[in-house]
Amino acid sequence: MTGTGRGPRGPYTHPEAEPVVAARLAKQDVVQGLGHVLCRLVPMDEATAWAEAVFCLGNPGQGLSYRTGKLQLLELLAEAAGRDGFELKDFHDRLWREGNAPFTLQRWELPGLRDQLDAADRLAGATGD
Repeated sequence: MTGTGRGPRGPYTHPEAEPVVAARLAKQDVVQGLGHVLCRLVPMDEATAWAEAVFCLGNPGQGLSYRTGKLQLLELLAEAAGRDGFELKDFHDRLWREGNAPFTLQRWELPGLRDQLDAADRLAGATGD
């Protein structure tokens, strides 16, 4: 049914559109709020802060994924650095050559540790896969 009415922030054509419009306006308010917070906490201009806020809201797992990868990389580096003959340049070169190989596999190949692979196998067995 088509009708005309007023939503919480202005006119809308269909009554079903009100929640959609309200959600979009709320998201816009959140983006602007995040942009202002970023401007205060991080040295960046408002346009960049707004773009970062939009990206973070549109990709909610990206930040966590980045942090997880960073921790895995630092763990791999710490384990490799404890080996005799460790050279940072060699570690770095190998890391670039491996590309997107999971750190768990690199950890198995480089320092020879497979505890993370064994844990993954146990988890897979627990789910019946």
